[in-house]
Parts: sequence; C-alpha cells; structure tokens
Amino acid sequence: MTPVRSIILALVEQRLLSPGSKRVRTRSWHATSLADVCGVGDVRIDDVFAAMDCLIQRKGDVEERLAARHLGELQHRTPPGNPQLQPPRF
Repeated sequence: MTPVRSIILALVEQRLLSPGSKRVRTRSWHATSLADVCGVGDVRIDDVFAAMDCLIQRKGDVEERLAARHLGELQHRTPPGNPQLQPPRF
C-alpha cells in the first residue's frame, strides 16, 4: 500500500471515529494514537495535507466508481419475498 493511501485510510478512520473539519484532522493527527496504529504516525502534517489534496482531486472518480458498484447492484436485485417489487431506477 502506498504511503498516500495509508494516510487516506487513516484519515477516513479518523473521520468516522471523530467527525470534524480538515483543520481538526490535522490538529489532532499527532494527538491520538490512530495514526500510529495505522502505521503512519511518523508522517509530516504536509504529507497529510498532500493526501487530502490527492483525495479531493480524485473525488469525482471515487464517487462514480462507488455509484456504479453499489447502485448497479440495486438495479439487478429482486427483493426477497416479492418478485414484482422492483428496486428504484437511478
């Protein structure tokens, strides 16, 4: 796994555990053990900002892939117990 990807995963975990702004993320980066647990405790704050910027640049692509994967599954599923009930079309 690349260092940027490891930082992004740690940021996502941090966001899930304690929601807050980008500023809060960087201020608390070294104040908790999460970065150490994720193996990225030794990175500089500039690296954290660079990872955030990378994620923002790829946001549209990530959203499209997630939508294709998960909404595509909805279109092909038939709810159990009622074959006439169709999933919503997006």
